[in-house]
Amino acid sequence: MALAPLSADRILPHADPPLTIRAAPSTPQPSPHLVTTRRANKVSEPTSCYIHLMNLLINGQPRVFPDLAPGATVQDLLTALGLKQDRVAVEHNGSIVSRPAWPTTPIADNDKFEIVHFVGGGRAA
Repeated sequence: MALAPLSADRILPHADPPLTIRAAPSTPQPSPHLVTTRRANKVSEPTSCYIHLMNLLINGQPRVFPDLAPGATVQDLLTALGLKQDRVAVEHNGSIVSRPAWPTTPIADNDKFEIVHFVGGGRAA
């Protein structure tokens, strides 16, 4: 898992209460990003918050998945991609993953996937 390199403060308005994530310095430091909450112009004490991003190579294209947490599985990835799971085949780091193994096959940062989506259609001859 990699920490998200924040270049500017980011507000998460859908959080309750809304959160402001303060950008970390551009040079790596051991301290986490700071999160403060705002409510009625009062700012709470900062608390620690890590933003995890999973970097994956999908069909040769680098992709970043902020919603995949440590311990995510192949099934979680397919859900994040919005694919109908009955119409795909998955190769994970060079090995075919059978459909029954998707919920238990863990994925990690920098894994490589080839995902084939089956499409029906055409005209009868």
